[in-house]
Amino acid sequence: RLAVAIAGDPTSDIWIKQLDHGPLSRLTFEEFLKYRPVWTPDGREVTYLVDPGNNNASIYRRRADGGGAAERMLGSVHALAEALWSRDAQWLVVRTTVPSRDILGFRPGTDTVPVPLIASPKFEERAATLSPDGRFIAYQSDESGRDEIYVRPFPKTEDGRWQLSTAGGAEPLWSHGGGEIFYRSSTGQMMAAPVATTPSFSPGTARALFATTGYASAPGNRAYDVTPDDQRFVMLRLAADSAGRNPVQLVFVDNWFKELKAKLKRP
Repeated sequence: RLAVAIAGDPTSDIWIKQLDHGPLSRLTFEEFLKYRPVWTPDGREVTYLVDPGNNNASIYRRRADGGGAAERMLGSVHALAEALWSRDAQWLVVRTTVPSRDILGFRPGTDTVPVPLIASPKFEERAATLSPDGRFIAYQSDESGRDEIYVRPFPKTEDGRWQLSTAGGAEPLWSHGGGEIFYRSSTGQMMAAPVATTPSFSPGTARALFATTGYASAPGNRAYDVTPDDQRFVMLRLAADSAGRNPVQLVFVDNWFKELKAKLKRP
């Protein structure tokens, strides 16, 4: 199944698509903006953000089959913009957006408020992704003056730090197998960097997989996914690039007001 946010009028909702040729079913019906769905580790629920329009989004979750009511898991004095689960479901990693983009951690049933994990007031940290063994966290930061991909131990993030990308990087995603970290390069290439997490973290040299021209990207969160076998990418194709049809056009009309007055003259 695929969870996706689909924009509508006047808001957006979370939908569930049965792959490959099954139905597309709407999951959320409440008011307000719903976006950035993430599956819980057991695949039974979908976690997503709900924004009432006052820049103070909360995290909700609901059964993927549509049963039961949505549950509000976490709100914040800071606007929340991303959420992801650790594989053991012990941690919910979230990212704030104002007053700064920081990565926080929350243990449902244990913590009452999120605790800072990677939260520098000088830099923007975002797009976190956890290793399958739960021992490391990769993320995007502009601390060098441009966005690059970094890795730290998890949850003790102060115990180490490694830079993974070398010429700009964004939207990291740890592979399900744990041996690679995918990310988008500054030139628009999808990259795969081999990594080892035992006995300690060790990065390898990244290689380009394919160009992402024509597919949506996001500056603050990941706009793609990979299948559980790490063999296929799930991308968002830009509508204007679909089969080269209906391109976006900018039309410039000169002296339109003069023409309008001429057309409005009574005979």
